[in-house]
Amino acid sequence: MLNKYSIFSSQRQPQTEADKASSSTVIPLPSSTTPSFAFGTPTTFPSPSVEKPLASVCRGTVCPKMFTSARLTDSLSDPSTTYLFARGQDNTIWHRAINESGLTWESEWESLGGNFLSQPAAMSCEEGRVDVFAVWAEDRSMRFKTFQNGIWSTEWASLGGNSVAPPVVCGFHEGNINVVTINQDDHNVHQKHSRDGYTFGPISQESDEWNILAAPFSSGSSPDFGCSPTSDHKVLRHNAVAYGKGDSDTGSGIYFLKYNKTANWDKDWTRGQGEYSGDPVLVSTIDRSDFFGVGVDMAIWYTNWTNAGGYSSAVSLGGEFQSVVSAFITAPSSRVHVLAVGTDDRLKHKTCIGGTWATEWEDLGGHFNSSPKAVQLSGRTVAVFGIGPDGGVIHSTFEVGAGYTWGSGQWYADGGQISTDWYRDELAS
Repeated sequence: MLNKYSIFSSQRQPQTEADKASSSTVIPLPSSTTPSFAFGTPTTFPSPSVEKPLASVCRGTVCPKMFTSARLTDSLSDPSTTYLFARGQDNTIWHRAINESGLTWESEWESLGGNFLSQPAAMSCEEGRVDVFAVWAEDRSMRFKTFQNGIWSTEWASLGGNSVAPPVVCGFHEGNINVVTINQDDHNVHQKHSRDGYTFGPISQESDEWNILAAPFSSGSSPDFGCSPTSDHKVLRHNAVAYGKGDSDTGSGIYFLKYNKTANWDKDWTRGQGEYSGDPVLVSTIDRSDFFGVGVDMAIWYTNWTNAGGYSSAVSLGGEFQSVVSAFITAPSSRVHVLAVGTDDRLKHKTCIGGTWATEWEDLGGHFNSSPKAVQLSGRTVAVFGIGPDGGVIHSTFEVGAGYTWGSGQWYADGGQISTDWYRDELAS
């Protein structure tokens, strides 16, 4: 029997005192002499017709987000570098950097130290800077580290709080950071905001307390949160989605909240259609938000919001899934890409073009012990990462063309030992 606030564990390993104390500062070499490492080692996985040696930990549940990424841009350095983050089996936060031009790794896996309960979230709020956030093990406070001027901060700074869900982060403009989580005390969605990238507080900036996005339900899932401007750039729009009380004992209802044109949160959360498991996923772009969830029927369900039409009816995208989706939108903004892990542990993909979804889910292969993480690299290249059957990181790259399908890709092993545990408030489980 798990505690009320606990980690769902499949291969938990004890952390040594040396691991807990580790907070090493990583100083990369100048870009002109930065070494490069091959972008993974080719690998293969059993075909669906062959009995697998190890079933995914996602079997019988819905795996949440396990990886996060942030692109570091620098006007003095070309190309851009993308950082991939995850929580290791030692409970520290690990990262690795991708050189987008040559599609090479710029480093081996490196630990940022700490002792964490949750998966991380990361973003870049200004040129030359990346911030990564996660929930600290000892007191469930929200902690973060910053990479700036080529150096990681030595300590994990605390934003306080008492989180029972992993963080979600996003921003509108330079220096803007929004951090969202679920609080232990009232089980509502809580938010902290920074206008300058250094001082955090509620949107009012009147104190260092968390802003409570009060909701008429107790949520047992992680929320998701989006930041995007309107087309006239006069309003910076927030969007929140969370699961809460549903109509049955087998699933949760979906609720939406947005920061409206009068520069205030809507008075009430809007109840959407359907009953869901796992966590919701939100993607926000100009004047639009797209919401995805795994229904109690194991299919992916989709709702969107537009400035012109409001919330749409929920639509089933079909399939049978055991992970949340990784979704992103490419120009033109009507092209939506969705990836998730099917009940056969393999990666599935579907695209929506001009409001019309592909008829079938495309099988991209692999063998996933986690949800997928799609990372948009330079040009039309997309890399999709996950945890493989041995706990190491795997990925494949795809070129996004004009059609619905991506085609088969070669899978690569990228090393690392990533935790398949995840942090979850069990109140509503």
